Amino acid sequence: MIVSRQNERVKFVRVLKQKKYRDEHGVYLVEGEKSVKEALISSHEVDFVFVSENFKSSIDLSGVKTEMVSSSVFESISDEVSPQGILAVVKKPQELPM
Repeated sequence: MIVSRQNERVKFVRVLKQKKYRDEHGVYLVEGEKSVKEALISSHEVDFVFVSENFKSSIDLSGVKTEMVSSSVFESISDEVSPQGILAVVKKPQELPM
């Protein structure tokens, strides 16, 4: 379990809050149980998922890189007022040339 806000992956997710870094890395953030579940069943590639230590759900995360983080770390990466405890970094689909 990640308990440090100074962890490299945690820092990476925090910079992804800014659009220029999401564009630079070709990813976007998905937060909340329903949205993450939809991302997992879509054709988009989920890079990794952060789950809060208090998160309880029936979402199948097998086959996906998953990191458990402390509640305080999750709050530092979440944009939600009341975070649900799950956040995914999803790769943007490649744009087809016209």
